[in-house]
Amino acid sequence: DTDFTVKISDVYPTGEVRILQDNAVRMRWRENTLTPVYMTKGEVYKVEMNLWNTSYVVAPGHALRVSVSSSNFPRFSVNPNNGIVIADTAYPGANITAINTLQQSAQYPSKVTLPVIAHKSLQMPEVHVLKEAELAYPHLTEEYVRKHVATIDGIAKRKY
Repeated sequence: DTDFTVKISDVYPTGEVRILQDNAVRMRWRENTLTPVYMTKGEVYKVEMNLWNTSYVVAPGHALRVSVSSSNFPRFSVNPNNGIVIADTAYPGANITAINTLQQSAQYPSKVTLPVIAHKSLQMPEVHVLKEAELAYPHLTEEYVRKHVATIDGIAKRKY
């Protein structure tokens, strides 16, 4: 048993990355059944994943990144890859490290389908996130934030 995860991200020219959409599939549930359907070692499986509908304008100089992985914790729960379901008293059980291969061949092609809408007259609006936040929350001035930074930092580092 293993997971496959996919993320699509906006890569800024500065190197910053913002996740736009992501999803995961736990392979034992790939057939959408009420009971797990386990994989057989050495077999190749087709995995389809929907990242749901979204609309996003890629700014000039930015790039889209598609990442495929077997983990996306803490967004999705850790998979010990041993096939034990959560309802089993033995869960989580021993961890088994999965070795996964993403196939890219004529026999097992891989693809990403990404609809693109081109519009020559599309003008990108100029957006400044901090200015937008100031307009939306006028009481959150720089002075206010500096005065309360220790409290905000303490809340952010709180352990649950």
